[in-house]
Amino acid sequence: MSIYPANIAQKLDYQSFDLSKISELKNRLPKNLIVRIYGLAGVGKGTVSKMIGEDLGIANVETSFILRCATYIYLDLKLETTDINTDLVFSRMSVSIDDKALNFVYNNRVITSKELKTPQIDKKVPILAQNQYLRDKFDDTLDNLVQNLTLPFIADGRGSHEPYLVKAEKRGQPIIRILLDATDEVKAERYLAAFLVKNPDATTEDKLRILEEFKNTIIIRNQQDAKNILEKNLGLISNDSGLLDTSNFSADQVLETSLDFISKKLTELGF
Repeated sequence: MSIYPANIAQKLDYQSFDLSKISELKNRLPKNLIVRIYGLAGVGKGTVSKMIGEDLGIANVETSFILRCATYIYLDLKLETTDINTDLVFSRMSVSIDDKALNFVYNNRVITSKELKTPQIDKKVPILAQNQYLRDKFDDTLDNLVQNLTLPFIADGRGSHEPYLVKAEKRGQPIIRILLDATDEVKAERYLAAFLVKNPDATTEDKLRILEEFKNTIIIRNQQDAKNILEKNLGLISNDSGLLDTSNFSADQVLETSLDFISKKLTELGF
């Protein structure tokens, strides 16, 4: 059962989409469009974002990598976390968006996503992210990037009202939001499947451990997030979102329904 009330967002049933019209849809995308895919952990945000981005030929932007790049520079320069050092770190970082992803340059060298996904950064970035000044610099960097947007992009996350999205909307930038949901059972299956892709030789004990980990971390975190969302009168959810429960959808059905919703929203927005 969905944690969301029946009257929140626009519930989306499966809608077919004529894939021969992809080129037509691409041509309708405004250059400053942001497509936001959001929801709780395990609902498939990353997968759906990647699929839509590939079909529409637009960047699939992982905004959290800005924090990862800041962490990379902090570690490289061996700095303590201070406001002055944070200013230095962000001054040394160049961020841009092309038609595929975020790009980072530091010390006149492109920093790859592989370099930003190391165990050392995984461990350090949550600590740095708790620093409010650093978070503010992250928000400012992202907002500046969005203000100068010349290509549409898609981004996933847990909520619809991140600071850069709120500011973009106030400026009148078009934003299309899709809220994803799924049953806990389906979320657990997907979590295990993702683990098995990386660990094909996993034992039965490994699989049971991963499912228990999911139950004790992701499910509990989702329940707390859902509680917070409901107590805040769904303030993290935009009413103009399409609400898509992917539990009984194939990947192709999710893609088609999302593309159909995007097409209809573009019409509503006048594109």
